[in-house]
Amino acid sequence: MRGVFHPTMYVRKDLYLKVGFYDTSIKIAMDYDLLCRIKSYPHGFIDQPIAFFDNSGVSSMNYLKAVNEAYGIYRKYFGFHIMQNIWYMRLQTIHWLMKTKFGRWLYAIKVKLELESW
Repeated sequence: MRGVFHPTMYVRKDLYLKVGFYDTSIKIAMDYDLLCRIKSYPHGFIDQPIAFFDNSGVSSMNYLKAVNEAYGIYRKYFGFHIMQNIWYMRLQTIHWLMKTKFGRWLYAIKVKLELESW
């Protein structure tokens, strides 16, 4: 999911009619829920930037809530998988680490090595 942002998705109306629209009872990860429902349908990929991610949105500002919602959605559609649990714990750990001086220092090194951009 990390590389798919809902502003960059083009979904045909007939697919929405088959699988349903966004579930508005989900507060943050409704785009992830839709992706889980359409994953088995044919899709394409455009290898060009078509939108810029704004990290001031609700999922960024409520990161742990977004991760928790996505985790629950994954389990709803695909059940329990050990690798998903490891990924979930990894995201939580990185989130807490980045709130420390040490985590921000590590991230600055990663940026200097051009492994990440601000």
